[in-house]
Amino acid sequence: MNIGFDAKRAFLNQTGLGFYSRNLISAVQELSSNQAVLFTPRVKISFPLSKSTKVITPPNMLPRFLGSIWRSFLIIFQKEIRQVDIYHGLSGELPFFLSHSVKKVVTIHDILFERFPEDYPFLDRWFARLKTKYACRSADAIIAVSQGTKQDLIDFYNVNPEKIVVVSVPVTISSKAEIMELHSRPFIVMVSSFQSRKNQILLIKAFEAIADLVDFDLILVGKGAATLSLCKDYVKNSKVEPRVLFRETVSDNELPSYYNQAIFSVYASLYEGFGIPIVESLGYGCPILASDNMVHQEVGGTAAVYFKNGSLQDLKDKILEMRSNIEEQRSKVLKNRNSIMETYSPSHIGKQVMTIYDSLFS
Repeated sequence: MNIGFDAKRAFLNQTGLGFYSRNLISAVQELSSNQAVLFTPRVKISFPLSKSTKVITPPNMLPRFLGSIWRSFLIIFQKEIRQVDIYHGLSGELPFFLSHSVKKVVTIHDILFERFPEDYPFLDRWFARLKTKYACRSADAIIAVSQGTKQDLIDFYNVNPEKIVVVSVPVTISSKAEIMELHSRPFIVMVSSFQSRKNQILLIKAFEAIADLVDFDLILVGKGAATLSLCKDYVKNSKVEPRVLFRETVSDNELPSYYNQAIFSVYASLYEGFGIPIVESLGYGCPILASDNMVHQEVGGTAAVYFKNGSLQDLKDKILEMRSNIEEQRSKVLKNRNSIMETYSPSHIGKQVMTIYDSLFS
């Protein structure tokens, strides 16, 4: 069996979609002797590939700015794609007009552009809706990364539930991560890109309100544009400016140290398709306080602590509660850590995905 992957995010993206793509491709390579064919407009990030894996990029004659056109439309003219048995779109897209002889699988991470349209420019929403609807129609199997995403596909696009299989995101927890000294004072941390729905501003306001009652600082890890600037401007005009720190550039080697050294982590996002920081925090043995939307509770289960989604008062109260019984929370996390790491391990997720591939030929 030859398995083709839309590997754009694997080679170009350092955030959630990139991690998902690299982890899943690596897992499939390890679990199967099948040949993997990775299609990408270009290569920027390297990761381990088996000797049998092929990487296919656009013809040299094609201008670089047409990479997206190649990925969506012109890729069907590549001889390599006509040789695959399965094509897996790892980030919510499938090429248009792909041959019916090729089995098609697509992973849908979220349709947040439908839930939070204000976060997305009109054209971005239009193209995302077009590509997602087409992928759902043309796919032989749809992988939703959570029950929440599955329900969104049913509610917004009336997708047949029997066509959707829920398979979680594979998350790698490094057991050999080097511990680095990050900050001279105790701290709590939130790891997330900066977008309005991520709600870092709510966490900053909650911290500001209780800063005189706690002995730790707040570190916000992640990149962003407008939302990051708004958060920085708010902090500059507040009494907690010296105690709120922004870390925009954090390497994969550094990230485990933030979880290992934090008293606990917070994930205040209003809604997600999954919630990788929840798994990372629990996997590194760091207690986490997350908003209580359905996806976060699905991912964190009983190992996480939750506050009422969007509630400043409840967030303040829960931060103080977390600090007062942190050892109890840490003990609970450590007790559940092994099962969490197994549930979200790339090998476990890879086996589930391979089962889906096999089912398409049964």
